[in-house]
Amino acid sequence: MRMTISYFLQHYKERNFYIVSLLPNEMRHEVEAPNCLLCGNFQKNLQELNFWMSSGGTASVIHFDADHNIHCLLEGRKDFIMIHPMYNRYLELYKPVGAGSAYTGINVDSIDMLKFPLISNVQWTWSTLLPGDCIYIPAEYVHQVRSYGRSISTTTLFTTHDVYNETDCHGFTLRPTTLSDVDVMWTYEKGDKTIDVGYGDLHTVREHLLSGLPADGDGTYTKKEFRSVYNKFTEAMEECETFDEAWRILDKEDKGFITKQDINAMDRETLKRFSRSVVDPAGPTEEYIVPEEEMAVLMQQLEEEERMFQERLSRDSEQHEEL
Repeated sequence: MRMTISYFLQHYKERNFYIVSLLPNEMRHEVEAPNCLLCGNFQKNLQELNFWMSSGGTASVIHFDADHNIHCLLEGRKDFIMIHPMYNRYLELYKPVGAGSAYTGINVDSIDMLKFPLISNVQWTWSTLLPGDCIYIPAEYVHQVRSYGRSISTTTLFTTHDVYNETDCHGFTLRPTTLSDVDVMWTYEKGDKTIDVGYGDLHTVREHLLSGLPADGDGTYTKKEFRSVYNKFTEAMEECETFDEAWRILDKEDKGFITKQDINAMDRETLKRFSRSVVDPAGPTEEYIVPEEEMAVLMQQLEEEERMFQERLSRDSEQHEEL
């Protein structure tokens, strides 16, 4: 659910939940930027900055994320279990259609070895973060996280490309730099209607648009030809009724077609608007504070969904054994 930070601060010590959101622009100057991201390709491919906070006693599921990230702890303690990709086949990871991340239904507090016998083959490494520590988590690297006591941390998500260009690192002089001094694709400014978490790399969006240009044509899309590209972008959406909106965003001059030059010239805001039109948001887009009387009902629903998810995983595991 989406809530105000003030509401979270009033209640987070009473409930076992945590906050994760884009780091508001007003808070970015309070956090030092990781030195390793200040030159080369990395500084041009910073996706988003996340803010994490909990009262402690929280544990994540076993999962991996789509982007590389550097997780830095500002207060508290966090333990990270890191699992090499060679062990993924033992974890029964579930990856939703069109998603870049995946997770398991394994209860990390009480692992059922009858349901998940193969997990005994998994080896892992362990890292404890204290205030001032950071850990690098590669894209699609399975991990699980626990927090102890009140914890506050930030993550810097970034992508990489095939060729690393370190030209601007030569003679680079390191100086104190905060997160407000770096260029980030997806940000949150007070008053924004949406919190754009998890939309992905805008460079990749541009590349996908370019790669869909008809190979035997003159480097243009008509609205009809764009349909197949649109379908690839929206395959994971629950409702795919945004075709006309997506086309209007790209064909701003209402020419009836867009060219390779048009795509290369699209600014960041145009690509953001297009991404929002073809990808479901990672979280709610409206503020909603759950009243006290509804909280118990909501928790029951979540517990029932978890029970059904565990049953589905168990059935899948049994069918796999039969095969």
